[in-house]
Amino acid sequence: ERDQWSNPLEFIMSCIAMSVGLGNIWRFPATAMENGGGAFLIPYLVVLFFIGRPLYYMELCMGQFASYGCVKIWHMVPAMKGIGYSQVISTWAVVTYYVSLMATTMFYFFASFKSELPWSNCPANSSGCFDASLNHTFLNQSLHEDSMSASENYYSNVVTKTYKRGLDDGLFAPDLYLALCLLGSWLVLFVIISRGVKSSGKAAYFMALFPYVVLFGLLGKGLTLPGSWKGIKYFFTPDFSRLLELNVWKAAVGQCFFSLSVGFGSIVMLSSYNDFRHNVYRDALIISVTDTGTSILAGATTFGILGYLSEEMGVENVADVLKGGGTKLAFVTYPDVITHLNWYPQIFAVSFFLMLFTLGMGSATALTGVVITVVCDNLPNLSRFKVTVGVCILGFLLGLFYVTPQGEYILKLIDTYLGKECNTV
Repeated sequence: ERDQWSNPLEFIMSCIAMSVGLGNIWRFPATAMENGGGAFLIPYLVVLFFIGRPLYYMELCMGQFASYGCVKIWHMVPAMKGIGYSQVISTWAVVTYYVSLMATTMFYFFASFKSELPWSNCPANSSGCFDASLNHTFLNQSLHEDSMSASENYYSNVVTKTYKRGLDDGLFAPDLYLALCLLGSWLVLFVIISRGVKSSGKAAYFMALFPYVVLFGLLGKGLTLPGSWKGIKYFFTPDFSRLLELNVWKAAVGQCFFSLSVGFGSIVMLSSYNDFRHNVYRDALIISVTDTGTSILAGATTFGILGYLSEEMGVENVADVLKGGGTKLAFVTYPDVITHLNWYPQIFAVSFFLMLFTLGMGSATALTGVVITVVCDNLPNLSRFKVTVGVCILGFLLGLFYVTPQGEYILKLIDTYLGKECNTV
């Protein structure tokens, strides 16, 4: 007999923990930045209302009605079973790099306990690097192509070792410390999912609620920083001419699907453990509104911080502050701001990276559960515990590619062609 959630609240919390993830914190603000700030919000909300939310509700209904994962559910239309397998492939690809991001987060988490944040100062005899404590005139040099802040130097040269290293040189050996953090991340994930919904449901309360404590704290602190309102104004002020660009709408579809996890099979998987008569319409409304609200909250927090940095640098355009998007927003821009906090920045750093790890774990739990559920549905004689062990070991081995000096380039390739594109075609 198929397992079921201990109570309906665990299902809602698990769905919120899945949908509200790293994508809301670093991917949504970075995508908004690349597509005109406030101009991106309009297509994003349109796509969410007319496409994202209906599809989310449909997947909830399908999983609850059939009580199967995203492959076996296509017994209703056998010719379409390939959709389920493509979802598993795409989901597995996302899981492999998602946990590697959590490993980087864990690395920063432990580094935050040092008496002085290691990304606040440049190494001795480093050229083109400037400390966080230097004056405004020198901070403006961050806009020069060959210069970098101390936080960017730490991320590129100490953590990932990706600075000026591309795929043309081949793959180097994985970094030892990142590999250990990757192993730790998979061990935590294994403990949470080892007993299926019986264990992941209990962990969902913390994974769904704790990030909001930190987010609201960061927003409150950000609003007190000089220049923050300039960034928030940029975030909410649309450039209507950008609405005519097809790439902006394409980015909105990709972000909506990625944020809600529509098309990944995780929604079908989670709802398949529901009681047959559970009210999923109510849940779909609660979860989609929470996910959208979190994205806007994270966007306002991020752009408030970028507004502050533009004020510090004497830069008029907020978009010029961020050198590169994606992971650099989480591991360069945010740490750079934390070093400017005068009151125990270590506390903010520990809280922030614990929040990122928690967000990533919530999504990784659901995404990994998709693969495990599909294997167990098709091979019911296999022990779920053994399947979980095998999936986690394989995920760790594949994740080693992302903790090499070329890992960031591999991540971009996998994210573009197996993460976003595969689920928006």
